[in-house]
Amino acid sequence: MGIVARGGTPGSRNDIFVSLQGIEQRAGEVVFSTDFSSGSWEILACEAGGRQCRQIDVDPQTGAERRSSPEDTSDTLPPSNGNSASQIARAIEERTLGVITELEYDDPQWEVQVRPDRGRAKLYVDPISAEVRRCIGHACPPRGN
Repeated sequence: MGIVARGGTPGSRNDIFVSLQGIEQRAGEVVFSTDFSSGSWEILACEAGGRQCRQIDVDPQTGAERRSSPEDTSDTLPPSNGNSASQIARAIEERTLGVITELEYDDPQWEVQVRPDRGRAKLYVDPISAEVRRCIGHACPPRGN
């Protein structure tokens, strides 16, 4: 698992990919969103093709599930032929654009908030190709990155 700063924000090597992939593989769930809040990752994961979901609080240092509770959603789940949340997180991490603080599927794309050393950026990512379609913020990467 990645490093987390003592102040309650993800550290410089925020490897959320590991936690997301673990949930996807262990439970066979589709991760819909994740947000770093109050010192832990809050992950919304749903049964594939279903509306039975759960909110999972994950320790950012160990990747261990702290607690889980049922959660309902009527939102559209990511496309089954697209990249999973862990694959999107890995693609953004590999671009070294900054620390991921939020990742959410909002039909028809993934929205990813990153914090580089300075500023913030919100990336709109294609769910099939994992390419950044658009970026808003002071910390957006140069085109083609």
